[in-house]
Amino acid sequence: MIDGDRSDIYLTRPGDIEVGANGDFYVLDAVDQSVIHFASDGEVRRRIGRRGVGPGEFSGARDLMLSNDRILVFDVVQLLVHEFTTAGDFVEAWRMPTLRDSQVGIAVPLRGGSWIGATGPRYTWNLATGRVDVPGHIMLLRDRDRVVTELLEYESLAPLWYDRDEGLPWGPARGFGGAAHWVVVGDSIVVVGDGLSGQLRYYAATADSVRLVDVVETGLAGQPVSRVDRERLISRERRRLQAIPGNAEWLMPPLKPGITKILVDSEGFAWVRGTLDTSEWRFPTWTVIGPLGQGSTPVALPVDLDVRAIAGSRIYGFSIGPLDVPVIRVLRFERDDLRPGPPVCERAG
Repeated sequence: MIDGDRSDIYLTRPGDIEVGANGDFYVLDAVDQSVIHFASDGEVRRRIGRRGVGPGEFSGARDLMLSNDRILVFDVVQLLVHEFTTAGDFVEAWRMPTLRDSQVGIAVPLRGGSWIGATGPRYTWNLATGRVDVPGHIMLLRDRDRVVTELLEYESLAPLWYDRDEGLPWGPARGFGGAAHWVVVGDSIVVVGDGLSGQLRYYAATADSVRLVDVVETGLAGQPVSRVDRERLISRERRRLQAIPGNAEWLMPPLKPGITKILVDSEGFAWVRGTLDTSEWRFPTWTVIGPLGQGSTPVALPVDLDVRAIAGSRIYGFSIGPLDVPVIRVLRFERDDLRPGPPVCERAG
């Protein structure tokens, strides 16, 4: 339960977090299939949407976006974008387009009627040649369904396993993170992170074109998958999926990405997450890069905090507490030295 005064609202598995101009924040619950609206002090305001197939109802809500005082929820099962006001009123839903034989999973509006959209990568299987990735694309769209230009093509990098006796794949495993990340800043700047090259690319978008403004080297280039990486991933996946046979064959991606997440705060600073590998564990590391690549500062954040948004002087994320209960955490940080302080508020699910 996340608030004693609203015992009808629970948080089961938090996902995306979006922060409004007034400090209120919105959390997508991937299991409950709803969006929970919090006041800036952590008090629960309302639940938006619910599981179902009707207007404003979700079957596979995966991504959440706050744009122009509208809440956009991206449903990858219904292939719909559900639009709500910040007060929780349903406005409309529209179907996501199919581009290059792949489904657009998320599209963010920009100034002048253009959009930034992305198709997710997937894999196919060919017994003669082995694994073949179908790449994903990050692209500039016009009217949500016409490709103007492409910003980045990337592969899934998903580890695969299959039954050695059957010789057929059973499915992808949870890997090392995506090969590409992107975020829209304001209504015309797009920051794209290439997890393999370790580059941040800054683009200025207009209604019908996009211009590369700057390229920043983060030093977080992709690295080969080591023996320790392989053993750790297989052990984790066997614990998660009991159906994996003992004689399963594993196919690892050629590289693991160096950049695993990008967030841009309200001042234009890019917060870039990498990883620090030890023989026992993988720890997240964070580097803050100034607007348009000006300066780079390492930041120490709690290693158990899954950071989802940064706005003003606050960091929003969640941790897993006792009995696997998710805890929403909001931390305040000092802008001059980027040092996080004690939690502003915490809410357990």
